Amino acid sequence: MKKYSRLLFMLLLLSFGSAIGQSTRIVKGHIVSVQDNSPVANATIKAVLSKHTVFSDSAGAFSIFAMAGDTLLISHIGYLTERITVAEGTKDLRVFLRQQNNTLEDVTINTGYQKLKPNEVNGSYAVIDNKMLNQQTGMNILSRLNGVTSSLLFTAGKQNNNPQNSTGITVRGLSAINGPLDPLIVLDNFIYNGNINNINPNDVQSVTVLKDAAAASIWGARAGNGVIVITTRKGRFNQKLQVDFNADVIVMDKPNLYYNLQISSSDYIDFEQLLFGKGYYNTQFTSKAHPAISPAVQVFMDRKNGLISAQDSASQIDALKQIDNRQQFEKYFYRKGVTQQYALNVRGGGQNIGWLLSGTYDKNITNLRAGYDKVNLRFENTYRPLTSLTVNAGVYYTNSNNTSGISPYNTISDINSNRYVPY
Repeated sequence: MKKYSRLLFMLLLLSFGSAIGQSTRIVKGHIVSVQDNSPVANATIKAVLSKHTVFSDSAGAFSIFAMAGDTLLISHIGYLTERITVAEGTKDLRVFLRQQNNTLEDVTINTGYQKLKPNEVNGSYAVIDNKMLNQQTGMNILSRLNGVTSSLLFTAGKQNNNPQNSTGITVRGLSAINGPLDPLIVLDNFIYNGNINNINPNDVQSVTVLKDAAAASIWGARAGNGVIVITTRKGRFNQKLQVDFNADVIVMDKPNLYYNLQISSSDYIDFEQLLFGKGYYNTQFTSKAHPAISPAVQVFMDRKNGLISAQDSASQIDALKQIDNRQQFEKYFYRKGVTQQYALNVRGGGQNIGWLLSGTYDKNITNLRAGYDKVNLRFENTYRPLTSLTVNAGVYYTNSNNTSGISPYNTISDINSNRYVPY
């Protein structure tokens, strides 16, 4: 019985090998360029199923083992990859490769006075186009610029609080001790002295950052802190009606109040009890200013003055030791923050006129329910009465409202010792 089983297995193996040998065959071909019909040498030809890989010779010829139904991948540097399916009976192939267009886009540098090519500018600069600006989301142009170019530094938490640096940004570090630190903002070729947060980021076409002293030769001494040239979108002549709409929604989770280690309420009250026994809080109770006293210290004083019994004192202290401000802040104060931005842009133009109408609505609710909403409306009209004369007029309207929220967790402190009270 075993002898017949072995014989049957050998017959199956021979028949399977014969089938593979019949289906796998040599496929020959030539690879040429579509543009000039010239042979493409050193192209890579890979059969997906048979796992064979060969290269074309100087005449563009190749031969490879492939099965019927197999796929040949033909690739070469500077050409687009082609996929060829090997049909039954295919022996000679002629493959045409198309050249890949790797032309670099022209970079235009806008100095605010003129548009130049990179080789015409003497100085350090950076150009951020609309595609790069849209890689980040944000309600203002500064949020879009943060982290997309070098030498543009953002001072977190300092914006609008420092009279020397109201924008919160610097170009290549500090340039003065007591002087202004804000870079010069140029909007559509004019110096912009307003709040940079009022500029609609969805209207911005490109931003050019002039970084070094060469900018002073263009804008004078005010350019000592660098220049940020902002160019907005405009309607073009002979342009069909075009409508763009985009919506951004950003959800911010609650902060993790347990990230930093903190003394427990029980240990903190025990420490207060130790200080109370040493007379540390006596001056606070006798002061005419009546400074704030923490709840546990007040309980200790009431017990000392005989206003409550020892049992009531112990019961109240035990209750205070169970309180953790972090739990209460997470439950009753903090919420998920939501930022929404909706933008609509409509533009078009005729033979002698180009127009643009855009609007943006921003709404932000922070973790502590502070509110902010802003409306931006812009109308831009370009008129060409003569071939060599262009008249541009625009209207920009901004309205924003702020609503204060709840105090954050780190504001619960003893004003005398400036210590956080965890309960």
